[in-house]
Amino acid sequence: MCEATQQINPATRRTVVYLDESFVHHHYNKNDISLYDPTDDLDVQPKAKHKGRRFSFIAAIVDGGPDNSKILCYEKFVGGKQTKDYHGMFDNSYFVDWFRRLLEALQDHAIANVIIVMDNAKYHKCIPDTTPKFTWRKADLIDVCDTLGIAYSPSELKATIWAKLQPYTSAVVPEVVEMASHAGHEVKYSPPHHSDLQPIELVWAIVKGNVGRQYDTNTSFHDVEQRLDAAFEGLTSQMVHGCIMKAESDLLAIHQHISTIDDDDYQDSSDSDDGDSGGSSENSDDEIVVFGSDGQSVVV
Repeated sequence: MCEATQQINPATRRTVVYLDESFVHHHYNKNDISLYDPTDDLDVQPKAKHKGRRFSFIAAIVDGGPDNSKILCYEKFVGGKQTKDYHGMFDNSYFVDWFRRLLEALQDHAIANVIIVMDNAKYHKCIPDTTPKFTWRKADLIDVCDTLGIAYSPSELKATIWAKLQPYTSAVVPEVVEMASHAGHEVKYSPPHHSDLQPIELVWAIVKGNVGRQYDTNTSFHDVEQRLDAAFEGLTSQMVHGCIMKAESDLLAIHQHISTIDDDDYQDSSDSDDGDSGGSSENSDDEIVVFGSDGQSVVV
């Protein structure tokens, strides 16, 4: 979906890989059918269950066309009972290790020169631990200046030394960006919000929907695990590619709409400039010109 879905020669179009994380809790339920008649006020309605253990999972999808799109590096773990956002179940250490396995999987499948798309989760953008931070001691910052050949005076304040280091620290790229670059790939971070334009979110909807529709009051946590694994195993190339095509279609529609608005605004601005160039307007500041359907103007 990069650069308006890379509308170029399909033979030279780069493969896009989308990665993301999500979760499904023990009582996740996509079935709204109730055993109770909503008109029966005497029955005690069951309270929805949203707490308890949950499986956090991560995976990547590869845009390989209708016949060769696939899921890579699906992994899950028990994410605990915390009610915080599922991103809190992941950290930089886990993600970097998983990302390394993804790069190995791409190599094993002979998938080269790809664009890897991910969101802006904090652990997606962590820089190496060796990168200087303002919280370091002044002596440690001075050691970095010595290593980099940056001139300084020992009598200078820590804030001054830090300011001299900032051009270096601001140029440090996230760890996974460096890893991808070394493997011949490129990382792109998606804009915030607009998760509906991320094809992998549609894949998650399919997976979680399959799990949730099988839920009943007898569903065990082990049942959820088996159903989650089965849902991933049931994803076909056509299903994955269909999610990608749906997201790209929506993105292109938005791109076309924005382009149309930009063209209209430019045309309106040009028309306004042309009208002003002929001389001063005869309308006072309080006059409003309204154009009717017949194209005739009326001063209000």
